[in-house]
Amino acid sequence: MEDIPSTRSAKILLADDEKTTRELLARALEATGFHVQTVSNGAEALEKMRQEEFDLLITDLLMPNMTGTELIEQARKLLPDLIAIVVTAHATLETAIQALQQGAYDYITKPFKPEVIIPVIERGLEKSRLQQKNAELTAITKKLQELEQIKSDLLDTITHEFSTPISIIKAYVDMFLDGHFDSSNPRHVEGLRSIRSAVIRLERLVMNLLTLSLGKGKGFDLKKEKILIQDIISNALSQLNEEITKKNINVVLNIQPDLPALDADPTKLSIAVLNLLDNAVKFNKTNGTIRISASILKSKSIGVAISDTGIGIPDDKLEEIYSPFTQVDMSSTRGHQGTGLGLAVAKSIIEAHGGKITLKSKLGKGSTFIFVIAH
Repeated sequence: MEDIPSTRSAKILLADDEKTTRELLARALEATGFHVQTVSNGAEALEKMRQEEFDLLITDLLMPNMTGTELIEQARKLLPDLIAIVVTAHATLETAIQALQQGAYDYITKPFKPEVIIPVIERGLEKSRLQQKNAELTAITKKLQELEQIKSDLLDTITHEFSTPISIIKAYVDMFLDGHFDSSNPRHVEGLRSIRSAVIRLERLVMNLLTLSLGKGKGFDLKKEKILIQDIISNALSQLNEEITKKNINVVLNIQPDLPALDADPTKLSIAVLNLLDNAVKFNKTNGTIRISASILKSKSIGVAISDTGIGIPDDKLEEIYSPFTQVDMSSTRGHQGTGLGLAVAKSIIEAHGGKITLKSKLGKGSTFIFVIAH
């Protein structure tokens, strides 16, 4: 519901089966600035409320077919924040209590002068306005708490992602500086490889953070040129060769011959493809398979599909998979290095090129990312 007026410009729906009372009260309220619509029964009132919103309902208690309390109950289903005032010539303590229990703000006995009900209306509108402001503040507070949690999770993730490779680098560098490096020792050579892997890991993290930052606001400044998607894929596989070999992953390529060149930013698109392939490697099983296909589509676009035989993604997580710093079931995937940045970066780059990325996944069976870019 939109901001509820605290002035006399509020929209009021008046329901009363007595025509004279209805018309006299409507004229009196309109004379003071309120916008009033009138109906003679509960059914008409509900129909009006289905068509538009009102700030306040004034209803007679006893009307044919539907009482005022029944109308309030039904009206609240349509307009939960609606303020309701009951008027009646047949006042009893029991009916007053019943009306208030059904959510009426106040209860006025007929006959009454307009100057009696106007302050009640204004107090009701002010109460509603304050309730709405309170709800807005509650929502803002909740959002701030969520952002604070995201910030905390982000710092924890970034700290973990930086500290692990830094510890590896420091340990081996300290050992080598102590004069223990022996190029003929396989363990020492493996140590150098570990340093290189740690540096590459840090480099990718910084690259993704920088790319995500550059994509905010006005978006990416794309420096487009003619490039071949097969070259982008080949280069990304080359960069991931060590990880692919370590997990003994079988890579199956199905690239359509003579694909036309893409008009794209080679640096940015390389980052997107690298992140998608890195995700396929990272969450794949040992001895798993990655299938990469690229072909021309009927839409005169180039479609690329990257499939893995990894852990897959639950259906209820598909919507948030592209959110920065999100990994599926973080508690169980901490063994998989990563911040969850990669997919967010890949999506933003592909969309910056006017493309589209989609995901098909089955938990425990693997995932397939498909992106399409016009050539």
